[in-house]
Amino acid sequence: MRTTGGLKDSVKDLSEEDGVGIRFDHLTMSDMSHAMFRSYKVYEQKEYLNSLVAKAMSLDFSWDVSAQRYKAIYESVL
Repeated sequence: MRTTGGLKDSVKDLSEEDGVGIRFDHLTMSDMSHAMFRSYKVYEQKEYLNSLVAKAMSLDFSWDVSAQRYKAIYESVL
């Protein structure tokens, strides 16, 4: 997926620690092709793919988590 807005914060690229996705920065044929190539390489490695799917499904993007983070920020300001 293209790195825009909140996606950069919520979807970590496989090259990053704890990454579970494949991102690309520029809307160019080169960047998109490279992302598709990387995706295909992951798809070929079924065990690795399954581990990424399991890891991605365990991530929590609920408002409960976000609310706790905002609360901690506000409390640190006080």
